[in-house]
This record gives sequence, C-alpha cells and structure tokens, in this order.
Amino acid sequence: MQNDATSAVPRDPLALEEYGALRATIRQRGSLRFLVTTITFSAWAGVLITACTAMVTPVFTLISLVVLCAGFEVNLAIHVGVERVGRYLQLKYESEGQNAAHWERTSMALRVPSGGLDPLFSWVFASALLVNWLMGVWLSRDATSPEFPGFSTEGLVFVGLHAAVAIRWILASRFTRGQRERELRAFEQIHPPRS
Repeated sequence: MQNDATSAVPRDPLALEEYGALRATIRQRGSLRFLVTTITFSAWAGVLITACTAMVTPVFTLISLVVLCAGFEVNLAIHVGVERVGRYLQLKYESEGQNAAHWERTSMALRVPSGGLDPLFSWVFASALLVNWLMGVWLSRDATSPEFPGFSTEGLVFVGLHAAVAIRWILASRFTRGQRERELRAFEQIHPPRS
C-alpha cells in the first residue's frame, strides 16, 4: 500500500519532472522575496541617509522613493508569479481524486481571520514610504519662509508622487487578495480540470 507522499506524485516521468520543477520554482521564489525585501530596505536606508546628510532639497529623497518602488514591484512580480504557478499546479495535478497532491488546494482553502502574513510586506513598505515623505518634508522646511513646507510647486510634486506610490501599493495589495480565485477560474477556462 502506498503512503500519501508517493500517491500524491504524478506517475508520468514528464509530469513528475514538471511537478518537481514547478514546486522548486515556488520554493525558490518564495525565499527570494525575503532577500529582495532585505536588499531593498538596506539600499533604501543608505540612499535616504545619504540624501538627508548630503543634499539640501527634498527632491533628492525621490531617489530613495525609486528604490522603494523598485523593491516593491520586484516583490509583487515574484509573488504574482508564484501564485500563478501554484494555480497551474492546483489545476493540473490536484484534482479531487484520492491520489492527487493537496498542497495548493489546501493552502488556497486556508483562511486566517486576522494576523495572517502579508506576502507583499505592505505595512513595512508603507512605513518606509511615510519615513521617506517625512524626511522630504524635514529637508524642505525653511525657518524664514512663512508658508508651510510642501505648498511650493516642488513640495506638491513631492507629496503627489508619494501619494501616487501609496495608491499603487494599495491597488496591488487588493489585486493579490483575490488573485488565487481569479486565476484558478482563468486557468479552468483555458484547461478544464482533469476528471
């Protein structure tokens, strides 16, 4: 009698190779997200500190904003790709049969009411965005100017760019929340599940 570990694996050699390669892709890209996030925040902090100590205008903190945006977009692309591969595996190898793998189906069914993990590190990126904005406001302060910092043309552009980034990140988070269900349905339209 076979145990669950061997019965969950496809028997066709090509299918077995595909299944193993795609599971490895998910594992590697999942780990890569942590590395990308760590590098992003290290680079962001270095650029921001340099901008705040060596520059006198808030426009230079836009360089650190670009670093944050690039890190978030790479993280998002990795996450979306991993989820897409997961839905493909779910459709192709995880039918309702007893001899099917259940990894993706089980992970999709898992519902954590609160305190779940955020695969995009949204709150960490949002906190860094706020710090980046505050440092720009701090650099734009002028004790001799009667107007509030940020109401100049440069200040409005600075605030507008930070707001645009925040909106982009909110929309990306919303997209990823429903991605599993949407993409599973899309894969089912292309390739109906095996019976």
